[in-house]
Amino acid sequence: MRFSLLTIIFFLIFIPARAQNGDEIIGIWRHPEGKLLVRIDRVGDRYQGRITWLEQTLDANGDPMLDTHNPDPRLRKIPLKGNRILQGLKYDPSKNIWENGRYYVFTEGKTYPCQIVLLDENKIKISKLTSQNIPLENEIWSRYQ
Repeated sequence: MRFSLLTIIFFLIFIPARAQNGDEIIGIWRHPEGKLLVRIDRVGDRYQGRITWLEQTLDANGDPMLDTHNPDPRLRKIPLKGNRILQGLKYDPSKNIWENGRYYVFTEGKTYPCQIVLLDENKIKISKLTSQNIPLENEIWSRYQ
């Protein structure tokens, strides 16, 4: 009995409850305005996010919503659902941050450097950055599933 109790105490003190490997952000996240859901997945050693749901999926003509603000005219005919808006994020365990990513804001037709911080298991902070990595704006997203 004594050995078992000492073993349990050792593991509780010296073994972290949840080792972080970067996959904590994998899942479906709700944009702060609640108008879209994005699924974040790992591809190789990087993370990306694609739109899985939009509040408004069809335009006035009943056609799928398109990426009409895209600066590349060839991409303006691409449906928003399924579009990748987060890409290239690499996890740095020493800082517990996903960095060196790109965040495409389709309503503006602009792409920003970005980083993500896990605030808790159900909230992330996505920071849009300048080209010098100075924060422009932060968004708090909530886990959907």
